Amino acid sequence: MDTRGPKECLCLRSQAQLRAVTRAGASHQPYRMRHDRLVDWVIQRLEKGWSPQEISGRLAVEFPNDAAMRASTEIIYAWIYDPARRHRQLWQYLPRGHKKGRRVHSERIRWRTSIHARPAEVEDRLQFGHWESDSVLGVRGTGALHTTVERVSRFLHAATLPGPTAQATLDGQLSFYRQLSVQAVAFVTADNGSEFAFHHRLADTIGVPTYFADPYSAWQRHERTLQRKDPQIPAHGLQLHQPRPGRAERDHRRDQRPTPQDPRLGPSAEVFGELCSMQATPTCCTST
Repeated sequence: MDTRGPKECLCLRSQAQLRAVTRAGASHQPYRMRHDRLVDWVIQRLEKGWSPQEISGRLAVEFPNDAAMRASTEIIYAWIYDPARRHRQLWQYLPRGHKKGRRVHSERIRWRTSIHARPAEVEDRLQFGHWESDSVLGVRGTGALHTTVERVSRFLHAATLPGPTAQATLDGQLSFYRQLSVQAVAFVTADNGSEFAFHHRLADTIGVPTYFADPYSAWQRHERTLQRKDPQIPAHGLQLHQPRPGRAERDHRRDQRPTPQDPRLGPSAEVFGELCSMQATPTCCTST
């Protein structure tokens, strides 16, 4: 009998059970693998090299009418890493085969300066000489492609590197930026890729600082869309060491296209050349 209300009413067992099941399903507590038959079946598949995803998907196929033989991928992972079952060392059967613990974070780029410390006038695209760099990785052993875009003119420069290493990237940057006047290279903005780890050497050599975007915040580098969507820039995973037919013609067509976002400005290479000529030191090179 339920005597909590103003009137006594009969509480049926089926209704109470239904409410209990509903509340359990609505809670955030994972389903516990209590059934020995389910536990044995899961362990046998783990020992055979099955992943939790494969085990979870196969349960519904092997036992379509047995509600007790059910476990989601998340539940299996939580059950494997449960402290009460650490002694079984079931984690060793997982594809990656390691214990669950705190991730060890190491600083890949030392002495990095955040993009938030970058001068505010950069966002207005009023000051010439602000570059944004990115990298395109080829098939292993075929090198990489270093791209950099000037924010005002949207001039894109691409250079093939022997590999996606910090030294190769630094050499490519120095080779290009040394062709430009001091006023044409104020600073560089890059992502957190390890290929930019020698940014401090770039600053020490030619006095060009580098600012780094926040992790997983590609939107902070506005020119990344231009770099990645340019039809002349190959996608990740292509073989970069093989000569591409018509490369010179395509580069010429790219330089003669109107400036993105503002076609009235004319080709980006032309705008870039005009901006270079306006600087105090007329030693700017626009060749790609």
